[in-house]
Amino acid sequence: MKENNTFGARLKELRSKAKISQQELSKILGISKSSINMYERDEREPGIETIKAFADYFNVSTDYLLGQNAPQKSIKEVKKYGLTDEQVEAEIARLNASEAVALARHEQRLKFRRRQYLYQLRDYEKKGKALLAAGMTREVLDALYRGETESELN
Repeated sequence: MKENNTFGARLKELRSKAKISQQELSKILGISKSSINMYERDEREPGIETIKAFADYFNVSTDYLLGQNAPQKSIKEVKKYGLTDEQVEAEIARLNASEAVALARHEQRLKFRRRQYLYQLRDYEKKGKALLAAGMTREVLDALYRGETESELN
């Protein structure tokens, strides 16, 4: 029987509560759907940056994701301590508007974009090597890249 305090179980629980699919989460965070699937089944362990990204997105601590403690309190739980909806919303807005948060989010988006571009570059490199191995010459590939047809080359 699978424990509920594993990274995968907690990630799946958070994603389900947020009513978001693996595909949607993969697009938002720039992580492949298959990686998210493997994380949720505890078949693969994410790196530190990926764990931080999940924690930021779901507004939980990395400790919680790693099975160490309970999740952060929800807004309903905060209300028990006497805060009004307006006070909670004002504090959330203040935190979201802070330059530090904006900068951190921007840096996170840049990291994910960089990672996506690196994966694309590796993919293009593999495809290019496969075409070269299949007998395409570099001249033909360069011409096709420029938009010339094979008939224009002959």
